[in-house]
Amino acid sequence: MTQASFITIRGLSESPEGLRVEHGDGDSSLLRRDNERYSRIEAILRNAMKTSVPWPVRVNRTEDGVIVNAWVAWPGRPIGLLEEPSGNCTVGFSMVPSPKTLKAEHPEFERLLETLMEALGAKRSVFYFEAPDEENVLADVCLAR
Repeated sequence: MTQASFITIRGLSESPEGLRVEHGDGDSSLLRRDNERYSRIEAILRNAMKTSVPWPVRVNRTEDGVIVNAWVAWPGRPIGLLEEPSGNCTVGFSMVPSPKTLKAEHPEFERLLETLMEALGAKRSVFYFEAPDEENVLADVCLAR
């Protein structure tokens, strides 16, 4: 079973098994060299580490800390939030041309909505990740530091 979450990167080091990833919170993960997505994920991790501010990466990893997949998190500042009759919410982000949808059936709907509302009220930016199989649908959101 895998778990998806945002991580920031404190350090990267080569090991015989692959690339050891030290998270900003002190935890660690391993990107194994035999992962078919190794090159793409390595590039994402290295680019995130080079940024001047902590830039989260959305990772999918196993219970023992092996990274299975990773995606770029996108920055944005919520500028509007509209509840739809369906229970879904439409979110507009500054400088992002397409609104994003937070689906009511999302298992963490309340946490994501609370994060977006906090960011909107405080005029703070967030990092977001879209569902890989659904265009403009939010899969996760975290406050920018």
